[in-house]
Amino acid sequence: MQNSLVKGIIVCIILVILCFVVGSLVTESFTAASSVIVVLVGLVFMLLMGTRSWVLIFLLPPLIELLPFPRALAVVPKDFYVAGLVLVYWLLMWGMRYAKVRWRSLGAIDSCILLLTIVMVVSYIRRPVSVDILGMEGDDIGGAEYVYFLLALTYYLALSCIPINSNQLGRVINVSVALKLGATFILLVMAITGLRGNAVEAMSSDGRLWGWHAYGSPFCIAIFSYFSLRSILVNPILLISAVSSYVPVLLAGSRNYAGLLGLNIMVLLLIKREVLLSVIAGVMAYAMLMVFSLGGGLNDMPLGVQRICAMLPGIQVSAVAVRDGQGTWDWREQLWELAWDKRTGYIKNYVFGDGYGQSRSATARRHRSLIRGEYVYGQDLDEFAVNGLWHHGVITAIHRVGYVGLSVYVVLITLGVFYVFRVCHAWRGTPLFKPLLFYVSAFAVFPPRFVWGAADLFFHFVHLGILKMAYCMAREEGRIAPLFQRRRYQPLMIQEHGDRIRPV
Repeated sequence: MQNSLVKGIIVCIILVILCFVVGSLVTESFTAASSVIVVLVGLVFMLLMGTRSWVLIFLLPPLIELLPFPRALAVVPKDFYVAGLVLVYWLLMWGMRYAKVRWRSLGAIDSCILLLTIVMVVSYIRRPVSVDILGMEGDDIGGAEYVYFLLALTYYLALSCIPINSNQLGRVINVSVALKLGATFILLVMAITGLRGNAVEAMSSDGRLWGWHAYGSPFCIAIFSYFSLRSILVNPILLISAVSSYVPVLLAGSRNYAGLLGLNIMVLLLIKREVLLSVIAGVMAYAMLMVFSLGGGLNDMPLGVQRICAMLPGIQVSAVAVRDGQGTWDWREQLWELAWDKRTGYIKNYVFGDGYGQSRSATARRHRSLIRGEYVYGQDLDEFAVNGLWHHGVITAIHRVGYVGLSVYVVLITLGVFYVFRVCHAWRGTPLFKPLLFYVSAFAVFPPRFVWGAADLFFHFVHLGILKMAYCMAREEGRIAPLFQRRRYQPLMIQEHGDRIRPV
């Protein structure tokens, strides 16, 4: 009775605050006012759910994706925001003894996260960045990665200390996958109709649809996670759906994302032990593509599709696509040469890194040069080098946190890949197996993404958090044994016939 009364009072207070805040913001910005409404309504809903509020960590992020966010906030996984609010609310309930907190430990991953936290703290101490909204002044600005890391760490802590059992997680995470696919489809429709951006505006000068890989990858991964390869090949609906889900990735024209999605599918087939059938189907599909290209069939395809096919040996595309792809690669090699050449001075400290800050005065000088027309935005290598946009995860890590931080990155990524296969094997044949494939298999292909793409390890804490939680659940239920657990040797004959030879 007292608990209900307290909840009612808090809800009334939140509603009063909602009226004042929305009334002051609605005249200035509809987006800001609607965002405040969503946040406060979410707080009220979370308050009413009580100890069941942990389900919001998995169910609410796909719905939040439909809301407009500023670019700096839009790039962050929405799971981080929800997990932070749920963690704060859970700790309040724990302080009032309405809920329990239990830390699930996975020594190897936890140790790497602790080391990474130390690296980030030391990096900020060595080169602190100023935050204008907090009244801090200084020449070093930027440092959004520090905020991203704090949000990622909050998500990791939330999944590590909130007690959740496997039966509850299995039901909730399946619904989460359905919501994720539904939200992605709505975003695709909004992009096509122009309600969120514009497909024509998203098209680059070479005909590529930037960012469209995000509309196809979730569907493709879900199909190969929930259905066997044999079912996909014999079912026309599943086969057409799988091929159609790859189309937005091809239209995006990114060889990086197209290759990573292909590797992700291979990992899924490897975990599900469908290697032989996948090799046969892959060889046949590759042969058909090669015959189609020899006849000039790919020359009429969009340039983005041809750029992706150009990286496959034996596939013939137009000369324009070959030159475009080779030009991009040559441009990146020139950029990487600047990083490895210590005489350029773009990276000052290769051991501990230069931190995540940027010089305010240097940024202002480049902005003035851009206004004067002294260079074209996006074509000057110096601009990318100074801003740390190396298009190479290893170089970016060395620039920001040095070889010390890179070594922590490598260990954490290696352990994550190892636990992906170990955890998925432990949950094989259970309701949790398929949604786990959907959520954590992407981390198995993170090493090539880290090498040839961006160093966005913090955003992949979603995979690490779920991976750790699933591992600890499997260990508690006896599905998996600790790696360094002491085992007592027992002869095979005693293991097989122990009941008959054991004395009564």
